[in-house]
Amino acid sequence: MNLIRILTSVFIGITISYLIPACKTEPQPQPQPQLLVLQKWPEITFPEIKSPESYDKYHVVGEYETIYQHVGKYKTSRYENRAHNIKTNVANLEWIPIHPGDSFSYNKTVGPRTEEFGYMTSIIIYLGEFKEEYGGGTCQVSSTIHAAALMSGMEIVQRTSHSRPSTYIKRGFDATVSYPELDLVFKNPYPASIYLHAETYEVTEDESKLRVVFYSRNVQIKKPIKKTRWISNGTEPYKKKFRKTNKWRTDHKTRIQRGKDGEKGILAVWYTDGRKERFVSQYRPVNEIWEVGLAWDMDQVPWEPTCQDKLWKCRKICQDKHEMPSEIWQSCYDHCGGDFLICQNER
Repeated sequence: MNLIRILTSVFIGITISYLIPACKTEPQPQPQPQLLVLQKWPEITFPEIKSPESYDKYHVVGEYETIYQHVGKYKTSRYENRAHNIKTNVANLEWIPIHPGDSFSYNKTVGPRTEEFGYMTSIIIYLGEFKEEYGGGTCQVSSTIHAAALMSGMEIVQRTSHSRPSTYIKRGFDATVSYPELDLVFKNPYPASIYLHAETYEVTEDESKLRVVFYSRNVQIKKPIKKTRWISNGTEPYKKKFRKTNKWRTDHKTRIQRGKDGEKGILAVWYTDGRKERFVSQYRPVNEIWEVGLAWDMDQVPWEPTCQDKLWKCRKICQDKHEMPSEIWQSCYDHCGGDFLICQNER
C-alpha cells in the first residue's frame, strides 16, 4: 500500500509540474496609444466626386469658356502643339478641392511646363514679342481659370495681366503665368469647400473649347456675379522696330510682327450682395517689327503704311464689323485703285 501511495504521489507531482507552466500566461505587451488623425474636411472624397452618379450633388458656382484651335488652316504643328499643351495642363486640374480659407496656386498645382513633363514647343509672348517655347498655350488655361474664379467670387490674391491683350478672352479676365516667377493665386472666401474642374471638348473640326467650372455642395452659395464691365483709361501707340538682315543686300523690307497699341483699364465687377471690386490691367504697346535689307537707311523717317497694310485693315473691318467707313474705302481706292473691291466681296 505504501508503494502504491508513493507511486501515486510521484505521478501526481509530475502531472502538476507539466500543467502549471501551461496554465501560466505570458505578460502581453501593453498597446501603445495611437494618435487619431482626423481629416480636416471629411465631408467628401475624390472617388465620390469622380463618380458620374454623384454629379447631381453639386451645383455650379461660376464658370467660363474659351475657344482654341486644335488644327490650323494649313495643318501646321503650331496649333497641334498648343492644343496638346492645353490638354496636358488640364489633366492636372480635375476636381481640385479648395477648402474654406485655403488658396489655390496655379504653379503649385500644375508644376513646370517643360519637356520632361510632356509639354511641346509653341508660340508664347515674351517681352511683347512672339517666340517658340515649351508650354505655349498654358496661359489660356490660367486665364480661363482666372475668369471662372472671378465669376465664382473667389478672392484674387495674385494675378498679372498679359503684356498684350489676348484674342481668346476679354480684357481684364486674362492672367499670365510663368513657372516659378509669375503665378495665379486666389482664395476660397466661402464657409464650404469649392471644387475646381477643367475639361476640353471639340466643337468643330478645327476648334475646341476649354471649360473651367467651380462647383460646391452648399446650395446656399449662389452665382455671386451680377455684371462686369471693362473701363478703358486710354491707349498708348506702338512703335516701329527695325532689324537688319543679310537676307537682302537691297533696301527690301518685310514685317514679321504687327504692332498693337497699349491700353490701361479697369475691370469693374458688381456682386449680387452689393459689393463692387475693381481689377487693374495694363497692356503694354507691342512694337511693330520689320526686317530690312543691308542697304536700308536706318536714319530715314518711318514709311507710311503700304497698300497691303491698308487692304488688311479693310478686310479686318469687314470681317469684324461687317461694315466699312467711307474714309477707309476712299483710302483703299486712292492708294490701291480697284483692289478695294476685295474687301467689298468679303462682306
